[in-house]
Amino acid sequence: MYYVGMGGNYNKTTRMRRYDGKGTLEIVGEYTDSAHLLKPNHWYHIDIITRKGINRFIVDGVTYFEYEDKNQIASGWFAFRSTKSRQRIDNLKIYAIE
Repeated sequence: MYYVGMGGNYNKTTRMRRYDGKGTLEIVGEYTDSAHLLKPNHWYHIDIITRKGINRFIVDGVTYFEYEDKNQIASGWFAFRSTKSRQRIDNLKIYAIE
């Protein structure tokens, strides 16, 4: 599983992680500066693209993470997780890109 925690740890970190399904957690990218943390009352446009072993997490047109996985996880689930936050998800679209 690939996971981005945007504004995690009480809005002190934004991290991308890779879980192998066997208990190994790898942090593959991290930010702690205010430019990459959550801002109150801000609508975000998020793009998540996984293609040919490259995983991208794009916020408001800015690539936060681009991770190339030599052992790409090819199947799994898609989910949202919110912990101690108020979020509204609107206009969700999921596409298969060939």
